[in-house]
Amino acid sequence: MYVQAMIKEATKCGFDNYLVAGVSANSSVVTDFIEEDRIMFVKFNTVEVPFDIPGMSDIMPYESTKFCDLSQKEINVYKNAFTKILKAAVEKFKPEMIHSHHLWLVSSIARQLFPKIPFSNVSSGLKKFDLITLILFSAKIFISSFKIAASPNFDDLIILGI
Repeated sequence: MYVQAMIKEATKCGFDNYLVAGVSANSSVVTDFIEEDRIMFVKFNTVEVPFDIPGMSDIMPYESTKFCDLSQKEINVYKNAFTKILKAAVEKFKPEMIHSHHLWLVSSIARQLFPKIPFSNVSSGLKKFDLITLILFSAKIFISSFKIAASPNFDDLIILGI
């Protein structure tokens, strides 16, 4: 809802928008807020990404899993799927800036891939529990071969709802 509203308002103000998101192959997605040729999805529950969308908790309005429950293989699948789609999106859209709505893996991947593109992140609903999970999960990732920083040098970071 937040991302949809933000895209609608940015469009009204004359900004061009492009959306990259993760969705379940088992559900329908409302896309009436942006042109179809400006959307790229990583689809979960498919042959390429054969698990539910991971989140910070198991209380989501769709089938999901928790990031902390992902295996190293699933983390690599997730990382590779978003790396591929992010590269394609940046090549196609050539953004002047990247805005992310999630303080987590995709944001970190995008920042690592495109360090020269200005990057802004707004994270809503972040709670102390999420920060603890972020720290614990980041430690798990550091131990593995995939490096991720809890705060990957965003140009702007706004956290709503702590």
